[in-house]
Amino acid sequence: MSPDLASQWLMFVAFGLVAGFSSALLGIGGGVVLMPLLVMVASFDPNHARGTALGYMVGTCLVGAIAYHRMESVSLSLWVILLLTAGGVVGAVLGWAVGHRISPVWVKRLFAVVMILAAVKMFWGTLPGQAGAEPSRDKVEAGTPPGP
Repeated sequence: MSPDLASQWLMFVAFGLVAGFSSALLGIGGGVVLMPLLVMVASFDPNHARGTALGYMVGTCLVGAIAYHRMESVSLSLWVILLLTAGGVVGAVLGWAVGHRISPVWVKRLFAVVMILAAVKMFWGTLPGQAGAEPSRDKVEAGTPPGP
């Protein structure tokens, strides 16, 4: 074990715990959590952080999918998983081909923009009257059927 790893192992376990929890709770791959932690807290360069986050996600995503399937009787579509994986493999190769040619500063900026857009879209969808918004608690508690 390298000296850096020996002194920081607890931090990396904590990062994995936070990313794993977020992954299972929110249905994300964990990279959304790991990338900022690895870059801003552990001082990884973006390329090192991307590779590390991608390697981490292999196991956690598989375990999360199996857990949901077994514990909550969630139906997994093997064909959809295989098709998504096929596209994901090609996308990963293309992403690597482009990603290692881009300045780390631009990678950080692109990641930040994607996260901001996702957050705005997700927040917007929770506003009353928007498709996908949760019914208000008042209506649900009063026994009124949810709706517009």
